[in-house]
Amino acid sequence: MKTTKIFFALSLALMITGMFAVNAMPTNGNGGPIQANNDVTYVVNIEHAVNPDGFNAKYVIIITDGRGQLVCQPQLFHMGTWTYSFKEHGTVTGTRVAHMVKDPNVIIPGAYIFTIDRQTGTFNGGRTYLFNLAPVPVKANENTPNY
Repeated sequence: MKTTKIFFALSLALMITGMFAVNAMPTNGNGGPIQANNDVTYVVNIEHAVNPDGFNAKYVIIITDGRGQLVCQPQLFHMGTWTYSFKEHGTVTGTRVAHMVKDPNVIIPGAYIFTIDRQTGTFNGGRTYLFNLAPVPVKANENTPNY
């Protein structure tokens, strides 16, 4: 009888320890375990040494692949916000190009076009890749398209 009580007490202790161990695991908010981040993060920095008067058109920051296809959701530029973050799922091999474009139907004197930043290679999930865009003033008599 004494042996049975010892085994019962040990079994009970092991069950309680196991419950605490399972409850201590981190979860994703839905009760499942947290998975490793497999998203590639692209950070686009906009050089902000520009005349704010040239920003009277709507600009959009985009990330495309080498064929010009969008790979992330475009983001609207907001004056005073100079860094934008984009996510793409998984590890990707190819070319990624950061652009900042404005409404192609409006050429405004004193407006800007922006350089592009192109990177080619393998973009690993869980890593961050930096792109930098710099403004180029559009002269009043130029009808320069966006790039």
